[in-house]
Amino acid sequence: MADAATASALNDPAVQSRARILIDEILRRGPNDAVHLLVGESDVTIAAALTLLPAAKAAALLPRFEADHRTAILRAVSEEQRDRWLHNQHYPAGSVGRLMEPVVATFAPDTTVREAVDQLRTWVKEAFISYAYVIDGRRRLLGALVMRELLLAEPDQPVRELMVEHPFFLKATQPVSQVVPLVHVRHFPEYPVCDDEGVLIGLVRGYAFFHEQTLELTAQPGKMVGVGREERLQASPWRSLSFRHSWLQINLLSSLLAAAVVGYYEDAVTQAVAVAAFLPVMVGQSASTGGQALAVALRGLTLGELKLDRWPDLIGKEAVVGMANGALVGITSAVGIFAYSAYHGHGAAWWLAVAMLLAMIVSTMVSSVVGAVMPFIMKRLGFDPATAATILVGGVTRVVSIAAFLALTRWIVL
Repeated sequence: MADAATASALNDPAVQSRARILIDEILRRGPNDAVHLLVGESDVTIAAALTLLPAAKAAALLPRFEADHRTAILRAVSEEQRDRWLHNQHYPAGSVGRLMEPVVATFAPDTTVREAVDQLRTWVKEAFISYAYVIDGRRRLLGALVMRELLLAEPDQPVRELMVEHPFFLKATQPVSQVVPLVHVRHFPEYPVCDDEGVLIGLVRGYAFFHEQTLELTAQPGKMVGVGREERLQASPWRSLSFRHSWLQINLLSSLLAAAVVGYYEDAVTQAVAVAAFLPVMVGQSASTGGQALAVALRGLTLGELKLDRWPDLIGKEAVVGMANGALVGITSAVGIFAYSAYHGHGAAWWLAVAMLLAMIVSTMVSSVVGAVMPFIMKRLGFDPATAATILVGGVTRVVSIAAFLALTRWIVL
């Protein structure tokens, strides 16, 4: 427990003022960069800053400090605060348990309204309370109490007659990504959290889910191109390099594979110069089509609109959309390559147009399917579905589109 001197230092106006200044910087940085910012501050200042953060973010930063530093920070805060930070660490990363706060307002079923209101008057001076909860002798959740009902009830009425029975609750081990679609349609200020036996063990504020989802959505575009969630504008050049470089090497490998495909069909390129001119058209359209399907699939997974067992339906839909898009843009591309070939006096202009049309249909169909299934594949393998998705989808579609165009050109034209 923090001694009187440490508690006094924690509440010192200068310490609190410095902590508030640091909060703005912490919220703009990833965890590692935030810790790097804080290590130059005193332990009391760090402790004060962490107490101003959401419990989940503070608990995520704490393990990143050196052991001695971490011990000093924990010693500077209250026992209740310390237990809250450490307790949440027992749950898996990304789970509801990491976002929990302690429950303050709990009542037995036979508690009268008068007794409950008297107790709430004391509790609200120490904690922010949205709902009260009714529990049995084993702390199993029986119901939730809304303040309006307490206000309008008779003083001698037991709270069991006012409670909302079998309230919606979450489990501490549930992944936040699976919970967001559930709370998306239940706009409550807070949600009770229970264990597998229905025992009330904490609560999560609605803003905590909003904060986590905002971080996830803002990080998703970066993750799709190989930029880690932790990288921020304030990250050092070397940290940014470590986050990004490995995926660029993977992207380079796919580009080299595409180059090998071009080399294999070198005769098609040399004998029909128009093919070389229109290869970027094929690659660009395929990449765009795959990116569209990828974005829709990721959005569906994030919002819980699409389950893993529904992927065959998604493949069928994206295959049809890809073929239709391929046919429409293929006609335009075919006109373009026909005009280009005819202008340069190529004798097989019509056949090049046919090859372009068919290749565009094949490549956009494949790229749509690949874009749709890539998040499912990544999730099955245990990775974040958005991780470098654009790089992976782009690599596959680049090779497929080039191979389709050159193979059809060799088969139809040469």
